[in-house]
Amino acid sequence: EPFSIDLPKEILDTTVEREFMSKNYGGNEQETAPPIAAKFWKRTGKRYFLYLNLDYNPHCPEVPGAPGVLFNVGYSPALGIDEDQKPWTLFARLDTKTWQYEGEYVSAPAPVLTLAEWKQQSLQVQNKWTRNIANPKKKWGKDVRIGIGLRRQLGWRPTEREMEAAWKAGKDFAVTPEEISKAIDDGEVVIATETMKCIDYDRPFQRDLAAKMPSFERRTRKPRGGAKKAAGAKGKKAAATKTQSGGKAKRKRTAAPASQSKKRKWADFDSESEEDDEYQPQGTRSRPITVA
Repeated sequence: EPFSIDLPKEILDTTVEREFMSKNYGGNEQETAPPIAAKFWKRTGKRYFLYLNLDYNPHCPEVPGAPGVLFNVGYSPALGIDEDQKPWTLFARLDTKTWQYEGEYVSAPAPVLTLAEWKQQSLQVQNKWTRNIANPKKKWGKDVRIGIGLRRQLGWRPTEREMEAAWKAGKDFAVTPEEISKAIDDGEVVIATETMKCIDYDRPFQRDLAAKMPSFERRTRKPRGGAKKAAGAKGKKAAATKTQSGGKAKRKRTAAPASQSKKRKWADFDSESEEDDEYQPQGTRSRPITVA
């Protein structure tokens, strides 16, 4: 049952950008639940923000006050929910640089996805998860990489003690998205779920967003790579011009190896949006917040 919200539609439908939220309410512009500096939350009263990207969570709330489902991941079933959890101030990413405040939410553990339910998710969602779990820069996927890596190394599915020992030793393993996909199919890796329920809607907060966002001055962003990249592009353009005018410079074309093409297909996924959002499930090895 959606939470009832009495606000004019033009205010309720107002969306914001992560840059605006970072500047006015704290936190970085990438993490799902960014830490908020005391100077911000002591002034605003808002400390626990949750920014959900539909690429990862296609069933998260997309309408203010609506219920939803949050996905999480683990090598083995998660162990429990954080009983001290405070309500999340939840935002959903509706489009590039378009985030909507949905309300104040609490989560509750729900059954893991069955294989059939996982296969019902779009290929885009499945690829988003497997590719990012495989990325060694994503700390939240380390548990899965350790589990799959140890199983491959030992020849059997690792015990909790073996997992803990590898974790404490600081180990990590190179794992491919294909290996992760197979581990999900085999039940070795589980996609846990949480139900999201709206328990309140901060009307003054949304009115404040609607009043401030239209006049927000965005910072000027420099092209990625800066002057060095610009100089390189200029040099390439000059070389191409020389070739067209009869110069000796020639552009050699070679076909990319199949392995590189496959790698590039995965790497290009984030480039479909202008924001490279860092999804980070909120569980930890000692106190995960999902149950599977």
